[in-house]
Amino acid sequence: MPFIEHHPFRLEYTVSGSGDNIIVFFHGFGRTSADVEFFLPLLKPCQRILSVNLFAHGNSIFPYERIDDFPLRREEWKEMMFLLMNEFSIERVDIIGYSMGGRVAMTTALIMPERINSLLLLAPDGFKINRFYRFAVETSAGKWLYRRLIDNPAPLFSVASMLNKAGLMNDKLYRFVTAHLDTEDKRWQVHDAWMIYRDFFPDLVKLAEMVNEKRFRFNMIFGKYDSVIKPALGEKFNKRLNSKHHFHIVESGHRILGVRTMELLKTSQMWP
Repeated sequence: MPFIEHHPFRLEYTVSGSGDNIIVFFHGFGRTSADVEFFLPLLKPCQRILSVNLFAHGNSIFPYERIDDFPLRREEWKEMMFLLMNEFSIERVDIIGYSMGGRVAMTTALIMPERINSLLLLAPDGFKINRFYRFAVETSAGKWLYRRLIDNPAPLFSVASMLNKAGLMNDKLYRFVTAHLDTEDKRWQVHDAWMIYRDFFPDLVKLAEMVNEKRFRFNMIFGKYDSVIKPALGEKFNKRLNSKHHFHIVESGHRILGVRTMELLKTSQMWP
């Protein structure tokens, strides 16, 4: 697979299609660039889609010695995006982000709006900072505790089970938590992804201003039954926008790359 190298980083990506209009796709946590296959039936002859393996995924490389203390800076990411665009001799791109990739996509649009044609978000992370996430990545105690949980996750699973049985954590969220933390490799991947991208929460006020100024086309799709990224977060952001047609809901959970989303994209004007 091709990659962009910008010392000390390596960003891996795949290429689908052969058109001159470039779409960049950012996948969700625990997924890979292979999720791009979902979009291929929508690809027009004039389009090409670059699916990026985010850091802590695939063969993209972020320096290990920086993970805890020096996360990815936005300027570094911007330089890598410019290198990717220069590789294909293009000035502007369309961006799609799913889940964690939605947070990266929003931040990308904020740091280089002049290079963005459209932004499409699917069940996007980034509209709210979870308190546990902030504790785990921003405090010494949180970092220490999470490392202990990597080695011994039993207390975490016990608490999650108790919350689930008490009705304070629904079944879907409980399954999501246990599925993403059931092996040491997965727990390290959560740690690394959280730490690397911990400064990539978007300025929602600024994003709303850009959408209202029509700096780029903007749409977001949420799963009606998503217990991980609840659609209410999208509704709240939508209230900041002058036009309310940017917000869409499909009959889906968090795994939104399915039939309902495909039907919506085929019958709407959201596809780039």
